[in-house]
Formats: sequence, structure tokens, C-alpha cells
Amino acid sequence: MSDKLDKVILAAVELAEVCPPEMATAFGGAPSELTGTFREKAEVIRRLRLLFDAVAALALLPGEPIFCMRGKDRAAPAAVLRWRTEAEAIGAVDSTLNEARAKYNHFVAWQDANFQHVKVPT
Repeated sequence: MSDKLDKVILAAVELAEVCPPEMATAFGGAPSELTGTFREKAEVIRRLRLLFDAVAALALLPGEPIFCMRGKDRAAPAAVLRWRTEAEAIGAVDSTLNEARAKYNHFVAWQDANFQHVKVPT
């Protein structure tokens, strides 16, 4: 599931990079109000479709909660490691445990390389 969630997050980040400012503030405004060239608008639509496909692939149940952590969240690596420990205790498969360990390592490496951006959750 986290590979699918990673795709959703990546699609959202890529979308945010090409959105005109008025879309980035909550996707407000009618399409006719958007600024930019036709090519920019087409790129936004393409990335919206990628995002929609990625969200649909998650196959979440209606109202099912989901929790997401960012690399800059100082508590994230420990939370991932604790989740992995609990998952192992209740019998999670090795591939899931390995993926959680890899995510933990990625969080730690990112935080080490980007220490100036790491923050205590607020």
C-alpha cells in the first residue's frame, strides 16, 4: 500500500509544481480564469489525471482514515520504526517489514541531509 501512497504523494507534489497560483490555493476558480498557456493547462490536467488514478488505486473504503508523515517531521522516523515493530509482533509479512525498514532508513537519511528543515510537529 505504501508504494501506491508514494505515487499519490509524488503526483500531488508534481501537480503543485505546475499549478498556477490560484489553483495551488485550493484549486479555486473556473478553468477560464486560469492563467498560463494552453500547454501549462494541459500539463495540470495531465497531472490531475495521474493524481486521480493514484488515489483510485489506493482503494480506500469510504471514510477510511489514512495517516501521512513528512520527512521534515522530527517524529516520523521513530513512528515508522514503532509501526514496524508492532506490525512484526502481529505477524506482518517480511516484504511489508522490509519496506517499513527501508522507509525508516529513507527518513533518517533525508533528515540527516536536510537537518535545517527538520521540525518538531506543531
